[in-house]
Order: sequence, then C-alpha cells, then structure tokens
Amino acid sequence: MPSSRSAIAVALTLALVGLVPGSAALSSTPTSTALPAGPDTAAPATATGPSAPSGTQPDEADVAPAVTSPTPPAAPAEGARQQELPTASAPEPTAEAEADPAPVPATHVLVRFTPRTSEVQQRSTLDAAGLDGTGVDGGEPVPGTGYVQVPVGDEDPAAVVARLADDPAVAAVQEDHVRHGFGWTNDPYSGLARPYLELTRLPRAWDVSIGQGVVVAVLDTGVAAGHEDLAGRVLPGVDLVDGDSDPSDPRGHGTLVAGVVAASGNNGRGAVGAAWGASVLPVRVLDANGNGPDSRVAAGISWAVAHGADVVNLSLGGTATSQVLLDAVRGAVAAGVVVVAAAGNAGTQVPQYPAAYAPGVEGLLSVSATDDDGALAGWSSWGDSVSVSAPGVLLVGPQAGGTYVLGSGTSFAAPLVSGVAALLLSRASTMPPAEVERRIVTTARDAGPRGLDAYYGAGIVDAAAATTTGWGVEAAVATPLSRPLGDAGPSDDSPADARTVSGPTSATLSPEGDADWYAWNAPTAGTYRATVEPLTAGAADDGPELDLVVEVRDAQGRVLGVADATRTDAAERVDVSVAAAGRVLVGVRNANGSAPASQRYQVSFTAGGTQPLFTSSFRAPADPTRVSVGALAAADFTGDGLKDVMTVEDGGGVYVYKGAGNGTLATPVDVPLGAVRTVGEGLAAGDVDGDGDADAVATTATGVLLLKQAGGTMTPAGEVVVSYGGAELDGRGVALVDWDKDGDLDVVASTNRPSLQVLANNGTGTFTAVAETLGQQRFAVGDVTGDGRPDVVTTHAVHPQAAGGGFATAVNLPFGGGPLVTSVAVGDVTGDGRADVVRMNGNTVRVDGILASGALAPSALYPAGGESDGTVAIGDLDVDGRQDVLVVNAFELGVSLLRQQTNGTLSTPQRTPISVTVYDHPGQLAITDLDGDAWPDAVVSQSGVLALRQTRVGAPTPQAGWLRDTTPDPHTAGVAVRPTVRVTFERDLRTSDVAAPRVRLVDGVTGSTVATSVRWEAATRAVVLTPTADLVPGHHYTAIVDAVRDAAGATLPEPVRVPFTVAAGGDRYTPVSPTRVLDTRTGVGGSRPAPDQPMRLDLSGVVPAGATAVVLNLTVTESTGPGNVRAYPASSGQVPNVSNVNFAPGFDKPNLVTVAVGADRAVALRTEASTAHLIADLAGYYSPVGAAAYAPLSPRRLLDTRTGLGARPGPVAGGEFVDVEVTGNGVPANALAVVLNLTGTEATASTHVRAYPAPGAGEDQTPPGVSNLNLSANRDEPNLVTVPVGDDGRVRFWVPVAATHLIADINGYYAADAANGFVPVAPVRVADTRFGQGLPGTLQPGGVYGLTVAGSGGVPAGATAAVLNVTGAGPSGTTHVRVFPTTAGNPLPDVSTINLTYGRDEANLAVVRLGDGGGVSFYSHSAPTDLVVDVAGYFRY
Repeated sequence: MPSSRSAIAVALTLALVGLVPGSAALSSTPTSTALPAGPDTAAPATATGPSAPSGTQPDEADVAPAVTSPTPPAAPAEGARQQELPTASAPEPTAEAEADPAPVPATHVLVRFTPRTSEVQQRSTLDAAGLDGTGVDGGEPVPGTGYVQVPVGDEDPAAVVARLADDPAVAAVQEDHVRHGFGWTNDPYSGLARPYLELTRLPRAWDVSIGQGVVVAVLDTGVAAGHEDLAGRVLPGVDLVDGDSDPSDPRGHGTLVAGVVAASGNNGRGAVGAAWGASVLPVRVLDANGNGPDSRVAAGISWAVAHGADVVNLSLGGTATSQVLLDAVRGAVAAGVVVVAAAGNAGTQVPQYPAAYAPGVEGLLSVSATDDDGALAGWSSWGDSVSVSAPGVLLVGPQAGGTYVLGSGTSFAAPLVSGVAALLLSRASTMPPAEVERRIVTTARDAGPRGLDAYYGAGIVDAAAATTTGWGVEAAVATPLSRPLGDAGPSDDSPADARTVSGPTSATLSPEGDADWYAWNAPTAGTYRATVEPLTAGAADDGPELDLVVEVRDAQGRVLGVADATRTDAAERVDVSVAAAGRVLVGVRNANGSAPASQRYQVSFTAGGTQPLFTSSFRAPADPTRVSVGALAAADFTGDGLKDVMTVEDGGGVYVYKGAGNGTLATPVDVPLGAVRTVGEGLAAGDVDGDGDADAVATTATGVLLLKQAGGTMTPAGEVVVSYGGAELDGRGVALVDWDKDGDLDVVASTNRPSLQVLANNGTGTFTAVAETLGQQRFAVGDVTGDGRPDVVTTHAVHPQAAGGGFATAVNLPFGGGPLVTSVAVGDVTGDGRADVVRMNGNTVRVDGILASGALAPSALYPAGGESDGTVAIGDLDVDGRQDVLVVNAFELGVSLLRQQTNGTLSTPQRTPISVTVYDHPGQLAITDLDGDAWPDAVVSQSGVLALRQTRVGAPTPQAGWLRDTTPDPHTAGVAVRPTVRVTFERDLRTSDVAAPRVRLVDGVTGSTVATSVRWEAATRAVVLTPTADLVPGHHYTAIVDAVRDAAGATLPEPVRVPFTVAAGGDRYTPVSPTRVLDTRTGVGGSRPAPDQPMRLDLSGVVPAGATAVVLNLTVTESTGPGNVRAYPASSGQVPNVSNVNFAPGFDKPNLVTVAVGADRAVALRTEASTAHLIADLAGYYSPVGAAAYAPLSPRRLLDTRTGLGARPGPVAGGEFVDVEVTGNGVPANALAVVLNLTGTEATASTHVRAYPAPGAGEDQTPPGVSNLNLSANRDEPNLVTVPVGDDGRVRFWVPVAATHLIADINGYYAADAANGFVPVAPVRVADTRFGQGLPGTLQPGGVYGLTVAGSGGVPAGATAAVLNVTGAGPSGTTHVRVFPTTAGNPLPDVSTINLTYGRDEANLAVVRLGDGGGVSFYSHSAPTDLVVDVAGYFRY
C-alpha cells in the first residue's frame, strides 16, 4: 500500500551527470532527468512533521471488543510538494530529549530455571553463583514470564550472568537492563520515516544498540557537517576533490546519505538515522556533478580505513570493472572494515561496480532498493550479485542547505544497511567484516521469489534480527514478504505453456521476473498487431514500475517482432508478418524485472493495420545517467559474427550494444577510456589495423581516439591530434575511407575551427596528417566528382580531392534559405550511376546531382515529413538494386523511407511510427543488417539506441527465440528431493557451454551451489540438471543457466532462472497481526445474520489476491438458543453438511476455523437453528507464495499453570499475562507461528484470553483487540490457536479480568523452510458416530478409536496432516477428547483437544499429523460421547 508520504512525493530536481567510463557516480532516483547508477538525488518537499499514530485502549470484556483503527499520520498539502521540507523541530525538547541518557548499570539479573527445578535447587544454584550474601530466597518472580529477579549487590552483573549460564539448572539468564525510551524518537520527521523504519525493524534494534562508538565513512559528494541533525555526529574528514580538509557538500547527495546513516535521534529535530549513535567520517570523492574517478574513490577508501572507519558506505558505482576499486575494497575488508555499496539505479541486471564484486568479497554487501512495502523499485539495479535489499523510495533526511529533503535511489538504501552494520559493530566491535555480512544476510527478511533471489538477494535487511540473534532476548522472526503470483491457474511463464486466448485479456506481472505467454490463432497469413497496454498507472511512491515489453513468435519459436521502445506506464505495439495460418505466441514481461502487482495490463492480437517498414525495440544505457548518447556505428564489435552497435557520448564514454541476431540489442557494456572523453559527434567503424575485425575511431576533445578490437573486446589504442594551421583543435565528425587508395582505411575528421583534416593510415593503425581545409563540421565522404577518388561533402559544399591527395577548391552547394541543413549523405539516389549529395533541409530532402561535366544538376526537393531537421542515411532498403533514402525526423515520433523509383526520383515518404522523440544530432542514424536476413535494418541513437528491424510479409525469420520451456515451472512447490530440472531452448547450444559455472543449482536458503550432473540433451535442445544427492525438503532452490552460446556464437541475452521448492507442495501460511474483521454487534464486517441465512464476509481488503484459505477465530455470542455455525467459501454457493461452532445461550463460544476462499476472497457464515452475533478475528491466510510451510508434531504439552509446567505454578490473574517459550524441543528458532490447543480451566469468573506474539521490551505492550478463548466460571474450555512467535521465541496469553489456569499443547509450527504445504478443500464430513460413518459407534471412555483420514474427504493417500473440525455430540458426562496420530500401540499423549460436559455439543479445530496408514486416533477420557469429524484441508509433502 502506498505510504502516507504519497501526499508529498516530489519531483526530483537535481539532474545528475552521466557516469563516465573508469569513474564512479551516484546511485539515485530515476526521474524524467537521467539519474546516475550511483547516488540518488533528493526530492525536496514541504511538510509538517506528522504525528505518530495513537491507538485506543480496548475495553476489557468477555469477548474482545471492537477495535478503533489508529489515527493515521497527518499528511501535508498536495500543493507543497515542489518545495523543500522546512527546518523542523519538535516542541522545545526536555533535557532528556536533548541527549541520549547515560547508561545506568543493571543491579539485578533475570533467571529462568529449567522445568521442575525445586525452590531448594534454585536457592542452591544462586548460592553457588555467589549470590548468597544478597538476601536472595529464590528470587522475586517477574509476572507472566517464568523469570525471577535476583539482586547482584556489588557484583558485576555480566560476571554473574556468565556464571549462571553454565549451570544446568538455568534455562536462561540475562542482566536486568535499565532502559530508556527511544523505540520511537521524538524527531518531527520520524513520521515520514516510520514506514521504512518499521519495514527494517530498526526501532526494535534500537532497544539494544544505536551504534555508539562506531565510525561510518561516507564516500560521496561531501557532508554538511553543520546541519542541525548532524551536529556532533560528523568527524573531521577530507576533500579529495579539491585536495583540502573541508569535505563540505556542494551537491547535497552525501549529506542525505550521512543523514540516513546517522542523523541524530531524540534531539527534537528533523528525522533519524539508522544508527543515530554512530559517527560519520566524511570523505569527499565525488565532484559537484556527482562524478569521481576510480583512483579517487580507491584513495578515499584507503583514507577512511587509515582514519578509523569501521564501515565504508559507497553510494556510487558504474558499469566498468575496476581492479583498482576491487583491490581497495579487499584492502578495507582485510583491515577489518565492512564495505556497503549501492547496487545502482539502472533498472536492469547489468552489473554496477564496485557493488557487483560482492559475491567474491566477504565483507562487501551490495544493496538493491525497495519501497515501503518491501517491493523492488522499478529503477533499482538487480542481479545475482545483490546481497540484500533495503528501502530506497522517498527517504527523509538533511539537506546541505540546512533544510530536509526526500530522496530515492539505491544510494539511500545502502546507508540503511551501513547503519545496521554499525548497530552490529556497536554490540561486537571485534566482529570481522565477513561475519557482519553473514549476520546481515542470514537474518534478512525474505521477499520476492522464495529464498535467495536476484532481486532482493537474501531479502530486506532486518535490523532487529541482525542485532539480537544469538544475544540474550532475540527479536521475533519477521514474516517473509510474499508477492502474489500474477495469474491464477497453470503456469504461463514460458512459450511452451502459453495460455490459449481468443481476444483481449488482462493480467498482472508478479512476482519479480514474471513473464506471461499467450497463444492466438492467426486464421490467415498477413499482417497482425500485438498490443500490450497498462490499464492503470502506478502510484507516485510505489517502488515497482510497469515498463512493458512484448515479443511475438511463430509456432516454430522464431521471433517475429519485439517492442520495447516506450517507458513506464505506456503501451507497446509491434506489427508482425505471419507467413501462414496457425498458432502465434505473444509474450509479455516487465523490462525492469519488478513486480507491479497492483497494475493490470491488457494484451491483444489483431489482424489488419498498416504494414510498418520497421519493428522497433529500444535499449537504454546500462547507466541511466548516461543518456547524452551521440553518434553511433554498427559493426561486429564482439567477434561473434553478428552486428552490434557502438555509441559515443557528449563529454562521456563509449558503449557497445551487443546484437542478439534477431533485430534486438542487449544491455550495453562500457568500454573503459580512462581519462579520455568523447565529444559525442563523431564515430566510425572499420578494420583500421588490417587484422580482419572491426575497429572504430571516435572524436574527442583533443582529436581522434582509436578503438581496436581483440578477442571480441574493444579497448583504446591511443589518440591522434587534429589541427588546422598547426593549432590543435577539438574533434567533431569522423569517417573512415581509403583516401589514398592504398588498401587501408584512413581518417577524415572535422574540427571545431571548423575545418577538415585527413589522417593517412600506414596499414597498422598509425596515422599521419596529410591534408586539411576549412569546412563545416557535419560531412560525408564519397566520389561525387567521378574521378575515382573519394571527396568530402559537408552540409554546405563539396571539397574535391586533388590529384596529390590534398583538397581542391570547394564547390558550394545550392542553399534555399529557411531552415538549417542538418545532415548530409552521399550515394546514387537518381539511378544514373553517379554519386549524388543528399541533405536534410528543414523537413525537406534535397538531392543535388553532379553531372558528368562537373556541373551541378538542378536540385530536387522531396517532403520528408516531420517538424524540422533530422538525419539522412542511404541504403538499398527494399533490396531492389536501387539506393533509397531513410530519414529520422527530429522532434517527431517516426522514421520515413523515400524509395528510389525506376525513373530516378524518390517516392513519397513511407512513415514508421517509433516511440522515441528524436532530437537532431550528428551521426545518429545508421543502416545495417541486425538479423542476418540480408534485408537492411536501421539503428537510431536517442538517450539509448532504438533498433529498427525491417519487417516483410512472408519473410522467413532466421533467428529463433531462446527459452522454450522449463521443468519444473518457475515457483513450483512440491518438487521431489532428487529432481531432474530441464531448461529447453529453441536453438542448439554449444555443448562446451553446458557446464558449471554457466549452469548451476543454488540452494536459496544457504546460498551454496549444489553438486549436480549437467548435460546437453541434443534431441530435445534441453539443458538437464540432476542433483547428485537428495535436496533438503522445505528448501528453496534456483536453477540458473547463464551466458551460454548457441551454435552460431550468439550469447543468451539474460540468465534463465527457475526457482522451485522441494516438498511443501500446496499453499503456504502467512501469519498476520491478529485483526478483527467481523463484529456484528458493532456492524464491523456485517450485521447480525438471520438464522439459516448465510452472511457474506468480504476479506478482499485484508488478504491478498491469490489467497486460497483463511484462518479465523470465530466467536459466537448473545445467541437466542442452541445451534451451530457453518463456515464455507462464499463462492461455492453450496451449504456443506458440516459445522464449525456449536453454541448455546448464555455462553460465548469460539472456535478456530480454516476456510477455503475463491477469487472473491469471501467467506460465507450461516447460523443454524438460532440467531447470534458473530465475531471473527483474522489470524492468517494461505496462498501459493505465502510466508511459511507447516511442520506437524506429535502433540505435546508446553504449559500447565496448575503444575508449573512452562511457567511458575498458579492461575493467571486479571490484567496479567503468561509468556510461554515455544521454540526449542522440536520447534526451531526460525518458526514464524505455532499451532496450540489452548485450554482455560478453573476460571473464577467470565473472561477471555488473548493469544499473541510476545512483544519486545521496547515495543508496544498493549494486547491486540481480539479474543481467542472465552471462559465461564468453573468451565473447562479449549480452542485451537495459531499464533505468531514473538520475542525470545515466546507467545503471550493475556487475561483481562478474573483469573484462570491455562494449558497449552503444541501440534505443529510454521517456518520458511518447513516441508508441508496446505491444500484447502470444500468442507466435508468424514466421520459421525451417530450414524456409524467413519467410526464404529459412540466413543467409550478409555477406548482408542482409529479413523483413516488419508483417502477420504478429498485427502489423498500421501497427505502428512489434516485440518479437522472435531465435535463432541451428546456427551453423557464430563470428559475430554484427545486427538492424535495413529501409531503402533496408540500410546496416549498427555494433551486434550475438546473438553465436554453433560449434554452439550462442543467443537474444536485440530491440526493433526496423520499417523500410520494415514490415520488419526480419538480417545474419550471419562464419559461416552459421539463424535463428528469434518475435513477443511490437508497438508502434503
């Protein structure tokens, strides 16, 4: 859900300069202005500090009352969103708020003894620990915890803890720490920060650490040390840009980064940093434009290490690899310093360095960015190098000018992780960097595809878990965040699984990396259009962004067209030629990999329309700040036989966009240039050194740069100075031509004089100036004089080559006035065998032929469409042997072809729409063959490269697609422990590539690579992986195929990833904070239902799409007579012959129910025989991508306050609670929730019990406004409860009034790596002793009766556990019933499931492990009773 900050989401106003090769730049928010793959820009806004939410205290009643929602934070006015946040202060702070109080030493220790340790043994243990002189008599009980408080006198409490910890009679011991309030600080903008602070659980971490004593170095644009919210936090630093000791911040980026790390907390001002007790060491390595070379960044790392940094934050990066940066990072880690780097803001998986070095450097973390809901931001970089993720959308902090700003980008996600590292090191200053990384990674909160993934790494950083795991009281395990599957039903993630449709259809793309494939039937050959368009726009502060891509294939898997030309929230259209009637496949995916689950798209495939000349696909720069893309050239720059594209930038560097061979281009790779900068106007390709491969030349601010190819890699090979009259000049345009006819390529360059210069090649790529003349900067070369020697033609004149290789007198070209002439090309476009001059003059193509006499022919003018200006290129586009003219129109969304006709004239323009607005610049258009079909294609540069693949009806497509199918399908659960994973392709692969590390299987829990056998199955074109040993049930795995090549040498454009789960087939459970969803007494969710009439409870607002079942605590109160309640899916329309709650007047009766839900996410509730008020509290839900699977246990008693089991003996008094430690003894520390049968006995009056996770000491202690068990005086009442596990592995039972004993029996637990998934079924009765169904007859006291559940009621033979509603009917006396797995000999567990009294029907839910033969056993203790058993679902392995 969008946060309250959506009201002040602001436009980012700082434009970041593009990354330059060999340098680092900021990682920040993408907006309409390009942002770097390094730091982000900050978003100014105006707001008042929102108040913290304040909840209402629930009343105490026998049934928990209705709950009033907390007051949301105040939101500032929309009109203020373009302004800065003002300097803000809380009301004048008290002395306590001005500074963190000095620590107060503990005077007591807290001890919990092992069960059944006598008081004599307890005193003996304390005496042995040296506490015999303190007046201790077993310690003072701490109510509801099982701990006793013991004074230590003048002893060191830490030493006492250490001694007691070694005593076998002590289960747990800790200091009785003295705390001060800072779970939420008093900073006025902390309300804006609340969503992301809660997501990362920083307030809980602050209970144990605020980062005191830790130094975090911020290598950035500097830090405004005098800002009020950084006062006292900033140490003396260094400015490596200006070479002085004043690292002030001219840009603001570094100041916000520093604030996210360590802005002061509890100072009544501004916001709060992640480690607000830490210090910031400012190291300025980036200039005012946000750029800095590797050498300076590396020097900054070394300086920081030498000056006491414990953590180094690098909110910067770039696509070029750098051994210098890698060595500096390794040196820091070796010196004991943790390094945290931003993953980048490219919205792709192109590696950004130094973050991408993380997998190979222990102690270096790479951080991607999410929104407040934990969803990957669409602009965030991702990939297999990501360690963890953190919030990076609209983070609040200090601005260099003294005010406050909101900023978005991985630059601001990284310092959150740096802050968590500081919190850790404050607790353990000697912890090695590798261990800091391990703790942050292993405690991260899983998000996205289950387990380790390429989008979130190990998950979202969890400050509470990282700082408490293994130390004293551990924070509760955070619930993994689930992203709903985009579409219900069978997988459609690959072409082989395409869903057959006949008309427009809509869907969503989720989880991350999702692809949807559809199959249409084309009734005839012809032209068809595939259109995909968003149905809704994304919210301003949502992280995921919908950037649609559509691909069309024929039934043979050949690519007919791809469209990826537009940006976020825009439609894509591709027109394709279908050669014959039959099946056509259309694939849809999100270009940036994120999962905008709230946005639907619509896809259609229709016949007709105009056949376009080109199908377009756009490829953005890998670094989103490098959008000043200038000239381009097309050639095989990677040595694989396919045409690639090279670009140069204005004041920047060089990119190579590798061709895929199908008319599309891959994400570009940077060509490191060192300190050299291109001017962006000149680039040409050709073999300049005579070795047979394509090289290039580009103009720079000092001349011409030579780029040579070796082994498929382009590298700089020196510069040649350009000049005129001996004065060195800037290079502008450039061309390669054999000027002197000696068989090698020479250089013609223009300069800023303006002038022209010829540089002769000696055959090896060494150049010497041989000719120069004054002339315009934009030019072309060709023999227009017909003398066999190439000439130079500018936009204004022909400069003929003289006989000696110099320039002859220029011939001015006719100029008609009006608009400028912006482009020139040379070629025979009149069909007379002589080269013509073709120029773009405004929106007109001007053709000037030169007659055999040397005179100019009359100009021919042709309209070219467009507004004004543009670029021309010449080529035989229609392969008819005649040269045509192609125009890309400036300020226009289109390209136009003017075909040469048989009479030597040009046709009217044939226009192809494109989705990029082109602005005129030199060298932006080239004609080439991108797909190898011998029909020319084109490429256009504009903020990236637009590939234009020529389309023709009936033309064969030589290039097949890549992926065809995977087995298992992505995100499949229930996979066998020794699976065969198959990744099937449409093309043959090189056998030598089908091996590790290109093909691998990764354990998503441990991150380790699994030993597998890998082979290429040629007959099916399948990569086959088989693990050499059984995989771990419940673990998530990902099969990865990466960088394999096909038989022609083309490389797989992007890795194929197949995530799956071993075992746990079925749905997974996500616990939620107990939430009241129905109370007919107050009208919440509905009104009191009439008897025998179903009421519909709509849960679509509280459970996500894709939920398959819900777990509700259903309570009946104020009934008019006896009856029962039936709960079932509202969408079924059938009333099942089951019951869930049996009630009688005068008693409040609860029961836990598990109910399947349909797509409407609604439950039907029907009271039979009588009317009553109904109350329902949501405990959680099941879905295919839920948080946890189930592990059934043999029932075991954990708590009995009558005997002192699990707690001190004695009833729980009104207003008090008892905490029960549920982890241990078979329940792992990572358990998210437990299933307990809770029984109240010997209640002194009517009351109720609330079950919930035990909160941390610094967290809100208010019980939730729900109820789980309703009690009457002296009546035993049970109810099954599913409770999230809280702090220290405990759950809490709170009693509002009266007093009662409590008993709790455990039946199982939910954990992320458990091995049993849930399958809901329509409720069905499997046993009713009243009619002899399932069981032979009435249960007799002391007898054990078996029921085979597997194989009946929709429960299959392989089920591992079942969800049963068990009702005792017509008991003839007081008794209890035990439900347990059938085993040999049927030993009775010391538990109870239902407590019965004479004549009263009672029901209780039971989640029971299925025993021998799939059976469940029932035992009545002391009186006969009939039994009714209904099935609600089952678990499977």
